[in-house]
Amino acid sequence: MKKSVLFNIMLAGLNLFSSEVRNQSIILPTYTYPGSEYWKQVVRMGGNNIEYVIINPSSGPGTKKDSNYVTQIAKVRKSGIRILAYIPTTYQKRPIEEVYGDIEKYFRLYGKGNIDGFFFDEIGVEKEKEVNYMKELYSYVKNLSRNYMIVSNPGRQITDKISPYSDIFVTSEINGDEYINRFTEPESEFEKNIGNSKHIYHIIYDVKPEQYETVVRLSRKRNAGWIMITDDRLPNPYDNAPSEFSKLVDIILKK
Repeated sequence: MKKSVLFNIMLAGLNLFSSEVRNQSIILPTYTYPGSEYWKQVVRMGGNNIEYVIINPSSGPGTKKDSNYVTQIAKVRKSGIRILAYIPTTYQKRPIEEVYGDIEKYFRLYGKGNIDGFFFDEIGVEKEKEVNYMKELYSYVKNLSRNYMIVSNPGRQITDKISPYSDIFVTSEINGDEYINRFTEPESEFEKNIGNSKHIYHIIYDVKPEQYETVVRLSRKRNAGWIMITDDRLPNPYDNAPSEFSKLVDIILKK
């Protein structure tokens, strides 16, 4: 075999190897009340297995401090897991001052030092005003601290125009059947770039435990550096721990 042919084969193999995500991390939407068995399992797993959880006291911070959330947050942080605070934007139709107000409420109610970032839900990605809204919101949070993690949830593929204005985007939030059989491939150069895997987060619900490995394998090919998988279902697929939770975490974190 000629050296040039051999080199081309080796290069093709290298490109194939490098086009798949090999190191994934977990962000959990934990939309369940403190003290639940789900929370207990999360705390037992700790920060070595789960990097972030999303807290959501009342579709946002609510209006008053909940002592049970105070206790739960302390347990989560002690376990080494970082905390993202849930805030909706209603597809950027909510006055941005209200979103800023929710940020300040989280600080006031649960302690600025207990919040590691924000999960902005219901994000539009196409209209210029939606992009400008996220640009302003991103700048506001980063001016508070460059260390805050910003996760934004369009639940669908994004555009290149909006890609600079979040640290992580949820580019897919769909059920297991759709993810396996009818996945919509991204169009943006941002999502296609393997170097951006740590900016891409996939949430897949209603996945049968026997499908966990298939979904993880597909998510790696689809450039998702962050992932959440559960067999829980709508209307709230994030209020119970996934079945075979420990097994699922092992599959995700396996290199």
